[in-house]
Amino acid sequence: MDLILILITISISLIAHIYVSTNFQKYKRKDVISSLSGFETARKILDTHDMNDVYITAVSGKYADHYNSSRKVIKLSKDVFNDSSITYISIAAFETSKAIFDKNNDSLFKFKESFTTIFKYLSYLGYIMIIVGIFLAIPISLTLGIVLEMLNLLFHLFTIKVEINVARRALDELLEISAITSDENEKVKSVLAACAYKNLACLINNIEEVGEIIYNFGSSK
Repeated sequence: MDLILILITISISLIAHIYVSTNFQKYKRKDVISSLSGFETARKILDTHDMNDVYITAVSGKYADHYNSSRKVIKLSKDVFNDSSITYISIAAFETSKAIFDKNNDSLFKFKESFTTIFKYLSYLGYIMIIVGIFLAIPISLTLGIVLEMLNLLFHLFTIKVEINVARRALDELLEISAITSDENEKVKSVLAACAYKNLACLINNIEEVGEIIYNFGSSK
């Protein structure tokens, strides 16, 4: 039964990873007709909403893109910042749309922003407690660690609607500034869907790794 559960978890993790990676890679080398770069796309969207207080900066790292709500900064990885592929301008629009939700004081967005960091550290703590529980044979530590990981998963499942709403808004914004044509619409939708589910896919992968640790330990006893 344990093996079946692990195999199911691995399968879900693999499917999620393939879905996100495929959609990102598929249109990474296909430029939009407008030739707008990720930076230009983000700037035009912000200007449309008179958001001159939000800054855009390039950062190192692959797909390190994120919006910092406390500092009002959109951080785009260098490829996204400079290039004009469907994938990169979609990512830029996705992160920029978060700034719009922030400006509009969207309640669910604010809730997620307020608790994301807390749950991230709770997940780290849970991972440590699982390791300690396994190697020091402390059942309560193992149990609490698993509970923390499950709570983190539930939080992301509850707030996935935020990511979906952001993706929809990003598509609308791209059409509004004429960054994409109607022919590019469906391709952009695919990339934005991957953006929306990227964090959840990473989380599922982490849960799968924890499951593997527990299963391997149990099998070695």
